[in-house]
Amino acid sequence: MKKNVQFWLIYALAWIPYALGYATVFAAQSNVGFVRAAINSAYNILPAAFLGIGAVWICRRFSPECRHPVLFGLAQLGLALCYAAMWNLLVPFLFSIQWLVEGRKWSYSLFSGYALQWQFFAGLMIYATIASIVYTLEFSQRARQEQARAMRAEHLKTEAELNALRAQLNPHFLFNTLHSLMALVRTDSAAAENAIERLAALLRYSLKAKHNGGNDDVSLSTEWKFVQNYLALERLRLGERLKVEADLPAATFDSLLPAFTLQPLVENAIKHAVAPNPAGARVNISARIENGCLRLEIADDGAGASPEKVFAGGGTGLRVVRRRLETRHRSGSEFLVETAPGTGFRVTLLIPQEDAF
Repeated sequence: MKKNVQFWLIYALAWIPYALGYATVFAAQSNVGFVRAAINSAYNILPAAFLGIGAVWICRRFSPECRHPVLFGLAQLGLALCYAAMWNLLVPFLFSIQWLVEGRKWSYSLFSGYALQWQFFAGLMIYATIASIVYTLEFSQRARQEQARAMRAEHLKTEAELNALRAQLNPHFLFNTLHSLMALVRTDSAAAENAIERLAALLRYSLKAKHNGGNDDVSLSTEWKFVQNYLALERLRLGERLKVEADLPAATFDSLLPAFTLQPLVENAIKHAVAPNPAGARVNISARIENGCLRLEIADDGAGASPEKVFAGGGTGLRVVRRRLETRHRSGSEFLVETAPGTGFRVTLLIPQEDAF
């Protein structure tokens, strides 16, 4: 409703410079005062403006998407001719009423010669301008609506994948962790108690993210604490095979990133580099602030993979993280994967921090 009122306000104001131009021409060619010229201009412009309201109404209900292009073009040409003809009929009628009010004899005479050609051509141009503006606005609004629907669909798809990732992660991870805890309870009750506390913290974080839709930003320090708990529990199963080196300066801790961004990448390194290797592997996690962005790197010295197979295969965690960043930051974020058989695996994230600084 507000946009419609705004449109008609702009529509009314747009006629003012056109009317002033007409008045200037009348004053220059007819040697009459500007007031008289302004009145004559109003007799020309008001019919065009009121007929334009009908043109807007017709154009809004006559979409080119629902018509054959040729038929649509012919229909628009016909409407433009009708608009120009009606305008040429109404203007002399108003002048005739003016003369009658002034006490002169009723006289209705149509434009002729050069005046008719100019008036008719001007009518065609006015209709073409109105129709072009209406269809441009209509197409722009539809494009914005389509973009909004596409963004919403992408958001829902990413959220669904994130929920699926959590559903996949939790039972598998819980099974392994509980299996390790059963053995630990019998040998080291203090370590078992500590592990249970970490598991509780990890599940609390997961449930909180699920309650918030999984889309709220968290600080790097919060995400890192979650990952530390995850690593500690995975170390119960993998022992010294899991080697982690972290370089996260305190200056990066207040940086923001979507919840469940770092953990799936660390899990991916453990799943593909550490777990399959009897000797284990090293996982390096680093963070930097770079040109207003948080730069995160998660690398391992495992077997690596063919780049073309990274996302074509399972890759659920990688795919979800990438899509969430694209949905949240569009072109402002980066998600880079560097790998090859025998060279390990590295993921680099650039996350804009415009809301964090």
